[in-house]
Amino acid sequence: MALTALHPAPTVVVIDDSKLGRFFAKNALSRAGFAVVAEGTTGREAVELYEKHRPSLLLLDIVLPELDGVSAARTILARAPNARLVICTAFPSRDQVLAARDLGVAHFLLKPMTADKLASVAAEVAEGTTWR
Repeated sequence: MALTALHPAPTVVVIDDSKLGRFFAKNALSRAGFAVVAEGTTGREAVELYEKHRPSLLLLDIVLPELDGVSAARTILARAPNARLVICTAFPSRDQVLAARDLGVAHFLLKPMTADKLASVAAEVAEGTTWR
């Protein structure tokens, strides 16, 4: 992804209840040229931080306290249908994957993933590529 004054770094909000998960994602995305503008640990924070920052991309875990990732995605996409969301999880159910796809989530990643895989998917989604 080429960054210039005319094309600043795409922004990202990282939501994961795991401190290690947030650390990994922030480092991988920062090295790939993203500006990490916020991070959170709950589904409610995902909704609030999306509203506040309107990032190019929201990276969202599924298993979160207060509001799961699919429910947070549903709320965000109802308010901002063009939001670009990537959901991550280590233990997906078929229903979760289908629900995320049907809601309009841009991509679904399985944990663990490599930093290169996360950066590649994030770049594609930030540029508008989805599984829709």
